[in-house]
Amino acid sequence: MICCFTLLFLAGCSNSAKKETTDHLQESETTDYIQGMETTSQENNTSDGNTETVSLQNEDSENANGNTQITNQTETTVQRAVMLDHKLYLDTGEVSRLARCGVMDGSITSSVENAMPDKDGQSNFGSEYEYQYGQRENRIEVWIPEENEWIVFACNENNLDGVTMKVVENSAVSAVLEISNRVDQSDRIVEYGEEYSLEYYNPELSTWTMLYPDKEIAFNELSFSASGDGTFSTNWTVDWKDGYGELAPGTYRIVKEFKSFQESDQRTDYVLTAEFEIKV
Repeated sequence: MICCFTLLFLAGCSNSAKKETTDHLQESETTDYIQGMETTSQENNTSDGNTETVSLQNEDSENANGNTQITNQTETTVQRAVMLDHKLYLDTGEVSRLARCGVMDGSITSSVENAMPDKDGQSNFGSEYEYQYGQRENRIEVWIPEENEWIVFACNENNLDGVTMKVVENSAVSAVLEISNRVDQSDRIVEYGEEYSLEYYNPELSTWTMLYPDKEIAFNELSFSASGDGTFSTNWTVDWKDGYGELAPGTYRIVKEFKSFQESDQRTDYVLTAEFEIKV
């Protein structure tokens, strides 16, 4: 009897150890499975515009045998966008509260889900939204009734791969811009000229507006190259005393156009912006 009891005890310990090991392996496999799940995210510029997020959670379901199986699904984030005149306009996250006329320039006629639009008049957040063209080129403002706001969408703004522009020093009449190109791409040439414009942030309306939009300012026809060797960085000084005069205290941004040439004959125009403050 003592021998039988000993054997049964050892068998019970063995089964208990086996179950503990099996539970540990199942827990480990489940952890590895969850950690191996990927989240898909599609974004364009480094823009900080609004996004529409579609979250698909893991769901438990029973198969024909009654066993529980885990359905692995992903979360997809797509930046709001509109295709017009063969140009892709992305949500900038800006709201426009400027006075405007009531005449619309058009409306969105179709929509695609969880993807970037590829047809004129198409968006990825719904149809029948009306729009007007913005204050400056390559911008549109879309009326979103659900938000009760005009949302600004822009084409090729602040999304020139590897090229950045920031204000490193400024006064009320001038600024020093640091322009960098960190992409090592021998077949791409990036150029910029002396042209620029200034915009002012209106804190009462929480809206950016062009500074003296009707003022004509002459610029020298010069061209500068931002080499694509992956190490280019230079400081460029702009003086607006003659064009804009001395700026009052507030928040401003400089708007500047860049040209990207690919394989010599293919050119794409981009716009970069950089904010700065004039203090009291």
